[in-house]
Amino acid sequence: MERTLRVALPVLIPGALAASLHGVLRSAHALRALGRGVTRARLTELAHGLGSWASGYLLTPGLECPTALAEERMSVVEWLDAAPLLPDAERIDGLLHELVQPLGDHGPWLDHVRRLGPVTGSERGLHQIAAWSAQRLALDPQGSNAHLHGVTVTSSLVWFARWIEPSLHDQLARQLVLGLGAVHAASASAGSSQCPAQGRLTPDELLAQALQSGDDHALKLTEAVLRIHARGLVLDPWLMRGAEVWVRRAYARRAA
Repeated sequence: MERTLRVALPVLIPGALAASLHGVLRSAHALRALGRGVTRARLTELAHGLGSWASGYLLTPGLECPTALAEERMSVVEWLDAAPLLPDAERIDGLLHELVQPLGDHGPWLDHVRRLGPVTGSERGLHQIAAWSAQRLALDPQGSNAHLHGVTVTSSLVWFARWIEPSLHDQLARQLVLGLGAVHAASASAGSSQCPAQGRLTPDELLAQALQSGDDHALKLTEAVLRIHARGLVLDPWLMRGAEVWVRRAYARRAA
């Protein structure tokens, strides 16, 4: 298995947007399970995850032709915050890996790609990216699931660390940030909304509402946020707040 990862991942990592990031996510969860013990079912799931990644391989727009990095570059959060949003008239509907396609002709985005500074695959660094995504999830009036995946997929990258070299793990984290920046630029709202003035949920209440909502994404988001919260490396209140906003919306839809 380790040999397969050493051979496959350097080829697959640049195409991390495959299947709307689900090739990465599925492979990560398979590695999480394999960390508890190797079974045929878990190896099969890893094969399916890598196969999905390979079959949907997709470069982030702007990476098709190598270009020099800008002299002045930004930290990850600064870069995500500064992503130039695609004008509404140029946006398209579709899945995450489809939404980003117009960015290939969007000059401000192509220039922005060059300005991303170093990205680390450390658990703390990944959790900080997840916290940024949770904040956008809470404040974006559209509640874009692009930002939901910024929590679930980013937090899952920690499960690769056991199996690959740190430098390769950093490369994977970098490609994920580029992909998240792209889906943010292609789908996020220009403004921000106020969080509803509702009482905060405890972790147990958040989990209970996620379960009652019957919404798959609510459950995945809640699991990721509570896992990050339990690790205690990044104590950002936006993590819980973003999950609360999404879960309450899902719960309200189920109750309607």
